[in-house]
Amino acid sequence: MIVYLAGPIDFDAESAVNEHRHQIKEYFKRFERAWVYDPSKAWGGGPKPDQFVHWANLQVLDQADLLVAILMRNTLTVGTILEIQRARELEIPVLVVGDVGEDSISLHALDVEVHESVAGFDDFWVSEISNIAAIHKPVERRECECLALHAAHDECDCTY
Repeated sequence: MIVYLAGPIDFDAESAVNEHRHQIKEYFKRFERAWVYDPSKAWGGGPKPDQFVHWANLQVLDQADLLVAILMRNTLTVGTILEIQRARELEIPVLVVGDVGEDSISLHALDVEVHESVAGFDDFWVSEISNIAAIHKPVERRECECLALHAAHDECDCTY
């Protein structure tokens, strides 16, 4: 199962966004066949996005089984909303984690559930995630998609 982890990418390690990112990765470790793809690890932080990285991220999103997005109140992120919209168009289930609130006009139009944390994933979603994971073969140990940007895999923290 491929879990695409969408969210704002330009934040320091102590931010609430990165705390959610860490909690989500830890949450999915319980599923034997889950691989969390974090596109923020490929972002170089430059003023203009790298077109290869953007293309690679879209390829993974197109193959994802679930999109988990981090959205925080008063945090600008156009890319995350576009990733949610693309996932919905492809009929990929979407869960949103963060304090953005259920009254978000964008999220209401996209018909997605909002949870304050991964602890908010109710029994229905735990069951759905388990079912998605069960139909997939175990993920083979392989180099991460970020390897093109790093000298070795241990320079990033992708989970698979």
